[in-house]
Amino acid sequence: MSVHGCKKENYRNPSRYFRERKLAFQTFASFPYLSTRVFPALYNINLYPSGCSESDLVELARHQVAANKLPACLVLNWSRGLWFDGVGGETWNSFIPKGGAILDGKLKSPRGYMLELGFGERSKLLDEFSSASLRSGGYLVGDPENCVREATSEDVQLGELKGNIIPHGLAECRVCGDLKGECFYPESECYSDKVWKVTCRCENDNVCAACGEPLFHHKQDSCFYDKVSCGILHVAGYCVLSHVCQ
Repeated sequence: MSVHGCKKENYRNPSRYFRERKLAFQTFASFPYLSTRVFPALYNINLYPSGCSESDLVELARHQVAANKLPACLVLNWSRGLWFDGVGGETWNSFIPKGGAILDGKLKSPRGYMLELGFGERSKLLDEFSSASLRSGGYLVGDPENCVREATSEDVQLGELKGNIIPHGLAECRVCGDLKGECFYPESECYSDKVWKVTCRCENDNVCAACGEPLFHHKQDSCFYDKVSCGILHVAGYCVLSHVCQ
């Protein structure tokens, strides 16, 4: 999957101008909507009612971002977007998301707002745009880079996870029963010399904005101890797309 860039006027270098025009075409133009970053180069778009005031749209976006806990941008027009970092930060900017592979409403919007006249037509446009963006093919691969850190001399006491031998650095959560903490994981192919952070279910704050249930059993882009394989598994960002509201 690929990521693309920008747009602007024709007084610039001609080759750059036509390249930017081509890239600008890859920005969905039926505003307003919320674009949520699910995974590098993979974004989910939720259409928002165009008849709502800006303040109402901002509150709607805040509700969804507060639930999903994922980076997102409320896109109002070609040069106005409210960026959310997923952990409480907000920034208005003239830049809006461009390019990437686009998903059509896989993450649900908050319930309770009225669909407007013409929403069906906008939804069809988004379906077509999404299909075109996904046509390039490719596949998604998770990377546990955010779950590991460089080891220090004091980390030796954490111990190593080997098979069903639980190291000192991991302890059972009193609420959910999962193991959590830090340890070495020598069976890892790429990060055998680094310290792994293992999380439990209680640390998962990625929930559905529509039903309030977790999007996955563990937090996105985290690692957890799997009792079946007796190993550490990584929750890639796209795992949250498997959620189905009950």
